[in-house]
Formats: sequence, structure tokens, C-alpha cells
Amino acid sequence: MGNPRLDKYMQERKEKLEITMVPIYAWLIVTAVFIIVSLAMGGTAVNGKIENGHFYLGEHGVYKEVSKTTYITSALWLPIWVLLGAGSFAPIVFKKGYYLLFKLIYVAIAIFYIWTALEASHRCLAEVFK
Repeated sequence: MGNPRLDKYMQERKEKLEITMVPIYAWLIVTAVFIIVSLAMGGTAVNGKIENGHFYLGEHGVYKEVSKTTYITSALWLPIWVLLGAGSFAPIVFKKGYYLLFKLIYVAIAIFYIWTALEASHRCLAEVFK
């Protein structure tokens, strides 16, 4: 027989971890969908181009012509994906027990990736709406 207080503590900790992991599992599913859809569409707008009013999604130097709506949707997808990722890991990072420096590093990395994703999408969308 185990220690009842320890067993209760371990059960509570396990339940908290399971709840905290739900956003991460959701983000992993969204990541898989993002990859599958990007492969099926032939690439992303961030890697694509616009020439003479035609919109192309690109991946590894191969381009596929798509509609303007598809191009815009692809351009918006990257920052949404990055924001979901940053948000899904935040409950783990900001729980008690982690050092302030670790939290600050997480925030700095999240801001960098969010800024980069927004800049890439802005570059794509600025080309669409110029």
C-alpha cells in the first residue's frame, strides 16, 4: 500500500498534465493538416510568387498557379499556425516551477517567430493588394 497523500498528489498532477497537453495535441493535429494541405496544394504563399496578376504557391523551386483567394488563405495560414503553437505551449511554460529566465527566453522566441511569420505574410499580402 502506498502513501495516500502521495497517491492523491500524483493523481492531481497527472490530471493537470493531461489538461495542459490538450492544446499541444490540438496544435500537432493542426500542424499535420497544415503539412498535408500544403503538399496537396503544391506549396505555400510564403514560398510562392505573383507574376503578371497570376498567383503561384511554391515549394522547393516548383510553382503551382492558384486563385487569388487560395494565395491569400495560404499567406494568412502561417501566422495563425505560429500563434496557435506559441499559445499551446504557454500553459506549460508559465506554470509554477519554471525559472523567470526560461519564461523570458520563451517569450523572446515566441515574439521572434510571430514577428517573422507576420512579416512573411505581410510581404505576400502587400504584393496582392498593391
